[in-house]
Amino acid sequence: MPLLKRKKEIFDGAKPDLVMKIEGMGCKMCADKVKSAIEGTPGVARAEVSLEKREAAVFFKNGETAVKSDLSDAVTSKGYVVTGIE
Repeated sequence: MPLLKRKKEIFDGAKPDLVMKIEGMGCKMCADKVKSAIEGTPGVARAEVSLEKREAAVFFKNGETAVKSDLSDAVTSKGYVVTGIE
């Protein structure tokens, strides 16, 4: 749980439902593409991407979830590599 507590502090004070580790982002435009891809996945309310940490915090809509493989596919379809989902 300490890992999620740390994420809570990083991502605007809200605890994410999951955190994705993403490689290949090199600029803000890359992070914006990843954010849009994740937010386009059914069940996702919003995503916050940290270019420096190479992570995306994913927040689900109330009472919904998203399939991890759908999230991963959305990001890889934009040319980035998902190295982990916590």
